[in-house]
Amino acid sequence: MRTLLYTTMIFALPVAGLGQAAIVKLANPSFEGYPGYSRLPEHWFNGGFDKETASDLQPGFFGCSKKPVHGRSYVGMVTRDNNTWERVGQKLSQPLLKDTLYRFNICLSTSGNYVSYSRRTGMETNYTAPVRLRIWGGNLDINEEAMLAESPVVAHRDWIRYDFEIKPLQFDINQIVLEAYFGNSSVATNGNLLLDHCSAFVPASVSIATQPVSSDNEVVSADVIKIFNPSFEDFAGSTGLPTGWESDDQLKSKYRVHPAGEYVTLNSSRKVTFTVNNDAPLKMKAADQNRFTSLLASKAGLTQTISQQLEGVLKKDSAYSFSVHLAHSKHFKEEIAPTRYLDYKNPLKLRIWSSNAENLKHELLAESLLVVNNKWQEFKFILKPLEQDCKWLAFEACHVSESGESYDGNLLLDNCSDLVKISP
Repeated sequence: MRTLLYTTMIFALPVAGLGQAAIVKLANPSFEGYPGYSRLPEHWFNGGFDKETASDLQPGFFGCSKKPVHGRSYVGMVTRDNNTWERVGQKLSQPLLKDTLYRFNICLSTSGNYVSYSRRTGMETNYTAPVRLRIWGGNLDINEEAMLAESPVVAHRDWIRYDFEIKPLQFDINQIVLEAYFGNSSVATNGNLLLDHCSAFVPASVSIATQPVSSDNEVVSADVIKIFNPSFEDFAGSTGLPTGWESDDQLKSKYRVHPAGEYVTLNSSRKVTFTVNNDAPLKMKAADQNRFTSLLASKAGLTQTISQQLEGVLKKDSAYSFSVHLAHSKHFKEEIAPTRYLDYKNPLKLRIWSSNAENLKHELLAESLLVVNNKWQEFKFILKPLEQDCKWLAFEACHVSESGESYDGNLLLDNCSDLVKISP
């Protein structure tokens, strides 16, 4: 279950001419597939500009690590400062009828990191400008296209469900296109838009109760809440954050998934094995599966945090058991200039916070002892929110020194448990 908010954008006037129109389902409405850059999910085509890349199947590329709201993958689209943008579409199994009103919804978000190069400047840039979704309908028989709906500007990092009312006014629609477009139409900017979990197109004459829309759009509490990617695996084989985890990136680090070694990815239809991070600081094995993550803190007082939106909610005044495997590395050397290294070698504590999508910390839920063990050890906690319900969980590296001074240190994490309710 996921935490979603709701908004409605209506693009159509009065209901008229509603006949016995059918529910029109999309093929692969949740954009499932093997993640990859410029890779499209099955049943969807690229509708973007010539000589520009196609949309990406996320997570795991360009620094985008957000977990899906549904299934295992979602589409990431960008707008560009050279006045181009990305689109995906598909031919419908049956048409949306002219003068018929349909309901449709889709989950939208944006990533705090979507790093790529700008063709206009030739420099690396973070595509984070606000973007909106535009929905186009086409008729392949007459080669015409019309805009059916447009969302408000999407600048949030939570998954939010957007509800639309769509009414074709000019012709029947047998092809649908989803398009990322500039937040301000008069300014071409580098932005990103994430799309997941489309509904069917449901005629307004059909009862709401019969709409094939998933019920996992509500905030729920549960006795057992699972962590997404609890062992910090990197499914896509990138060097960014582990899949499904967010970060404020206060203290930048090249290495967030360990150990270095071979990754297997999918190039077109064949598997490719390649080696990365030969200069990576850690060689130790994971406590569970193949990978683990690290949190650093610096003598400048900066700390790293990693977080994710929970699949349920930790209720205020309820207690939950939780455990995670922690360790400390005697050395964590990063190259900060040619032949110059910084060693984050000192031990740290782990702090667990109730958080939000921007990694703002609301309430401290737990704090570990100083982690000095160099082998994996399970640390157990009781988490009890006292101020408000907890919908995001954040892990932060924490300095510990008798003088109160900050220092360079490392903390390793792996193998999170479920969150299990132990009191009402």
